[in-house]
Amino acid sequence: MSDKQLNTYEENLNDNFLIEAGAGTGKTYSIQVLYLRKLLSGVPVDKILVVTFTNLATSELRSRLRTILQNAVAIADGKEASLSEKDLKQLEPLKESIKANIANLRNALRDFDQAPISTIHGFCSRMLRENAFESNQLYGAKLKPNTNDIIRKATVEFWRSQVYLADDKRLKCLAISELSTGKLIPVLKKILSKREELKEIDGNEQERLENIQEQLEDEINSCLEEIKNFDTNQLKDLEDALRANVWCSPAILEKNKELIDTLPDLFYKSMKAKINGKTVLDEATDFVKIKYIPQAKNHAHLQRMFEIHNAMHKAVADYKENLLKLAAKDVKKEIEEAKAREGFITYDDMIFMLKSGLEDPIAGPQLLEAIKKQYACAFVDEFQDTDPAQYEIFRKIFRGDGEHNLYLIGDPKQSIYKFRNADIISYLNAAGSGVAKKSLDTNYRSSAEYIAAMNDYFKRDMFNVSAIEEGNIEFKKIETPKDSEVFRWHPEGEKNCAFPLLSAYGDNVSNVHERLAHEIKHLVEVAKPNYTKGGVEKPISYDDIAILISKNYEARGIASELKALGIPYVFKGETNVFSTDEARYLSCLLDALEDVGNQAKAALLLATPFFNFTAAQLKCILENYLQDFQAKLKELSDAWTDKSFLRMFRLFVESPLNAFFSISDEDKVLFAGVDTNETAAVRFAMTSGDLTRTAAVINQLGDVLHHMAIEERLGQSGLSEFLKRQVKKNAPKNNFAYGQNDDDDDETDDDDYKDLYELRLPSENDAVKILTIHKSKGLEFKVVFVPEFKAPSKNLDKHIGGVFHGPDGSRNLFLNELADEIESCYQESLEEHARLLYVAITRAKFLCRFISSPEFTKKTSSKKTNQAEETEQGKTPVMITQGDFFDLGADEKVVLPESDDAPEGYELHAKSTAGIEPRKGWLTTSFSYLHSAGKKQDMAIPAIEDNVAGSKDLDQLETESDEQEDAKQPDPIFQFPAGAKTGTCWHEIMEKLDFQIEPEEIRSFCESLLDRYSMLKPEDTREAKLDAFVDVIKNILNKQLSGGFALNEVTKDKRLAELNFTYELNNGFKTELFKDELEKFLNSIGGELPENWNRDYDAKNHWNMTGSIDLLFQGPNDKYYIIDWKSNRLDNDPSSFDEAGMLAEMNNHFYHLQYLIYMVAFLQFYRYLNPGTTLEDAYATFGGVYYVFMRGVNEDNSNGFYSPKQLPDFTLVENLCENIGLKQESK
Repeated sequence: MSDKQLNTYEENLNDNFLIEAGAGTGKTYSIQVLYLRKLLSGVPVDKILVVTFTNLATSELRSRLRTILQNAVAIADGKEASLSEKDLKQLEPLKESIKANIANLRNALRDFDQAPISTIHGFCSRMLRENAFESNQLYGAKLKPNTNDIIRKATVEFWRSQVYLADDKRLKCLAISELSTGKLIPVLKKILSKREELKEIDGNEQERLENIQEQLEDEINSCLEEIKNFDTNQLKDLEDALRANVWCSPAILEKNKELIDTLPDLFYKSMKAKINGKTVLDEATDFVKIKYIPQAKNHAHLQRMFEIHNAMHKAVADYKENLLKLAAKDVKKEIEEAKAREGFITYDDMIFMLKSGLEDPIAGPQLLEAIKKQYACAFVDEFQDTDPAQYEIFRKIFRGDGEHNLYLIGDPKQSIYKFRNADIISYLNAAGSGVAKKSLDTNYRSSAEYIAAMNDYFKRDMFNVSAIEEGNIEFKKIETPKDSEVFRWHPEGEKNCAFPLLSAYGDNVSNVHERLAHEIKHLVEVAKPNYTKGGVEKPISYDDIAILISKNYEARGIASELKALGIPYVFKGETNVFSTDEARYLSCLLDALEDVGNQAKAALLLATPFFNFTAAQLKCILENYLQDFQAKLKELSDAWTDKSFLRMFRLFVESPLNAFFSISDEDKVLFAGVDTNETAAVRFAMTSGDLTRTAAVINQLGDVLHHMAIEERLGQSGLSEFLKRQVKKNAPKNNFAYGQNDDDDDETDDDDYKDLYELRLPSENDAVKILTIHKSKGLEFKVVFVPEFKAPSKNLDKHIGGVFHGPDGSRNLFLNELADEIESCYQESLEEHARLLYVAITRAKFLCRFISSPEFTKKTSSKKTNQAEETEQGKTPVMITQGDFFDLGADEKVVLPESDDAPEGYELHAKSTAGIEPRKGWLTTSFSYLHSAGKKQDMAIPAIEDNVAGSKDLDQLETESDEQEDAKQPDPIFQFPAGAKTGTCWHEIMEKLDFQIEPEEIRSFCESLLDRYSMLKPEDTREAKLDAFVDVIKNILNKQLSGGFALNEVTKDKRLAELNFTYELNNGFKTELFKDELEKFLNSIGGELPENWNRDYDAKNHWNMTGSIDLLFQGPNDKYYIIDWKSNRLDNDPSSFDEAGMLAEMNNHFYHLQYLIYMVAFLQFYRYLNPGTTLEDAYATFGGVYYVFMRGVNEDNSNGFYSPKQLPDFTLVENLCENIGLKQESK
């Protein structure tokens, strides 16, 4: 196999070759020249196949190929003056050939629209269509992007079939497997996308798998029973051996005595139960290995315990694997039946149908011959992203007959799409199959200094693929062109940048983002480096900078810091134009036009920001001008029918308000602040404050919908349904106001119009770009920052359902978590991680900086970042915003629509609904404004001006001042000051704290956050204050609560922190409606109403209720609890935190009302996640509330934890939900 530098102008095009083109080496430039040379040789333009992987890349490549063809014709016509110096230089070596073969070029340019330049899926689709008989294609089949909806429904049905009729034996096994529909769906998506590997599962008979399941259930239950009945006394002699051993310290003795006493119980309770911060099996194994207890090593009963545990552990792993196989067979069968029933195929089907057709022993030769007749050669761009099936198609068609040519172009160091089934082994197999291997080694992108830095960094042996012996991917030294751009750190040119690649460290994730923003601002506004090319100097601007992230959620924290410093930015992530507010509300327009006589739909449209009316104005319009408005809608509908969608759309967005209705004189006072000459786009922009952005989004939506109406031949009904479907699909993830969306994280979703849908904003040209590393591939930036480049996770969930390679390069499904191949899976992840690093670094022309926190320098780290947790949990003022839902009783979280007429995700501004974003001028109240008898209605605040002020707890707004502190301050915990700063700091600590943190890690965790808020000053009290606070945290985690558990038993996936809610009060807030029942409840628990407490907020003023629940969690008993963290001081006296003292504090601040408001919010949240659930059923799931007065929590008693003795009576709860809750009918 040859491996030489590609000579683009002289290579023998009758050979097949693979071009290895490193980043920035002019790959597309070379493809242009090679393509032109094929045309010059007489090959017709319609016989040269060019394929790549995305519609965007296809469009760009088509444009570049057309351009070189046009330039060549211009040279032949003597119009060289019209070409740039770069274009002339590119074509100079071919000048004579161009003039001699001008007829070929003119024909090619004339017929260029027929040139087969497409994605791989497009090529396969065309071959199936044109050769339907030979390929056995389903006649008239519709194209469906994926089968995610079918997988979801079929998985739910499979799980129901497992659970509903299960006996106790099976239920125990399903429970210990920790599987659910939520976990099965993403794994099955991965498994079912791997057609060839799936044959391994297909070979298993259903009956055989069911028999295996029953056998494993017997084995697991047998192990559980033996562990349950184990007699701890049989280990008594080990305790005696411990005591007799002179090397055994009291601490070790106590630790292992506890282990001996609890081992069987822990084994039985959970396969993953923890003791001393380790798993049961790890801790017990350590115990056996203790050098001074040799008796343990040969202890028959202890060894039997380990044998049972190991046997059960293996049986559970096998059980989960078998269950996955059963589910995959079941779901695959449903998919095949749906395809036959509904007559559709997917993108992946096109690949495998063509491959199968070519392999068919009868029809295959005929299909192969038909395709060979169509094409003389093929260029396959980005070849490293192919999967085995795709490569096999091109290999079979274009290699081996001496008449066709195959040119593969790629870079194995940029193979980063394994999650889309891209297979680096396919590339290496092609490179080792006798094809001539060529390379491009000169980097035309970067500066000489940066190229030198890359050569130095990548010279290490870091790109090898361990799965096969031939897996060596060599990094060749990158050459520098003579005219590379020059980058100078100082404008005067005294110094070049000495360290183009630099890693810096921050204290925590939030600080990393802050530091990143300051570095960018300093670079542009202080350091002011410049670059020179062709004698022209230009300064680095914000437009020259890109921030490359690993996951989209990271953009939120970064954007926040950039915004704080006034740095313009744009997020070029997976942001889709259909995820915007404009798209959601435009859906109302299409819905109304589809049925112009429907008053409800017309009213919904009027309530959108396109008209931006207040509640009073909207009420007036609906009562007096609705018919005029519907007449205008009829005109718009007719314009769409008679002309086009675009004609109607322009009329709508450009028409002033007075074109929809004329306001009478008697109503003009109400509309005094409304400019009736303003258009719908302008009115919408008033809600966002950014007219330029709103106009750009609205215009893009118009273009996209017009395109779809033409391309897909969609009428009013079809286009309306299309828009609703896209809005639902792209609804913001995990946002309760918009409902759940299962598809937005589907990495394999290959929508044919994805590039068209990507949001385009006008500010992109003068702003820092934020995008994922995957998204950046193929792009270049002068300066690149990479924050938090994390090592891949060892989490089994990331690998189950994936593929690993055997020593022979074979692809195998990874389904068993105990299989030795987990190391192979992780090793392949690390190898792709190195390639991802290469892609990130090679995007830069001059400078690349990695900014990380120390915890992410550990290669084995699999922890989520603090910022990731904050981003997932969210703090947007919607009904409830959170990240990973814990199990609230339903596997599929569905939001009940407020109205049958409301489109998906619609936020009704003039009517109460979950998730409402309070509008400007509307009034907002909260517990903080309701609790005090001295407060009056005028204390309420406009919702937008102060955001959610008042939603925080009173201890964050404490009235106690530092002047009231005890001068002696005998206890260090009371030396922390009173006020909002302490409350905010302690809340953040409890929000981010892992309740199962190892005890020795608590101190460092707390210290970093306390220092961030300067809470440990002065230095002479630092250690005492830190010790006191750490003791408080340990006591909080270890305290046995009234629910029968401790917080250290609550895992992260069962916690939702800082849950914000805002909803409109249906009946205002009138204490008289529930005051008597409230007082009765308070009396029963020792509470009391504040004197003269009364509130009367009239509903006509449109009041919103807002608040923030510190923590909602699900206890080990499956009940749901609320926690409120309090930093109150209670006279700086630890004895004041007993039950009587805490009750007095609860009464003093009327915290019981806060508790009831939070309880109402939870019950509504639960019912929205579980459609059809009655209020009474939801109430039965609630365990209670804990007010944790943190300063008073100690080790000895229950001080510091306040929980009412009983839940409020259901009658009171029902009354509260009716009067201060979100209206919802019981089902």
